[in-house]
Amino acid sequence: MLVGGYRPTRLTTTHLNKRGEIMAAPILLAHPLNDLSPDCELSLVLEREDPFHMPLERLETLIERSEPGEMRGYLFGLYDLRRAVVYAGGN
Repeated sequence: MLVGGYRPTRLTTTHLNKRGEIMAAPILLAHPLNDLSPDCELSLVLEREDPFHMPLERLETLIERSEPGEMRGYLFGLYDLRRAVVYAGGN
């Protein structure tokens, strides 16, 4: 189960079936937030704060506190995205 407001309803990837038709395959189960325990500290933080709008320093703190693995990689990806937006003149 994904936490907070970050529960995509139609997260899919496309592929061709045997007849050459484009098909959508759900990838929600592969999302790193899917394995996050609802009562862990990071889950609680993501329930209260939107990582797409939090300051870069806050994301850095979350990355430092996370254990190596898929979740840390996900947070680094968010950090890179946010950094690109900030440097491009956004918030």
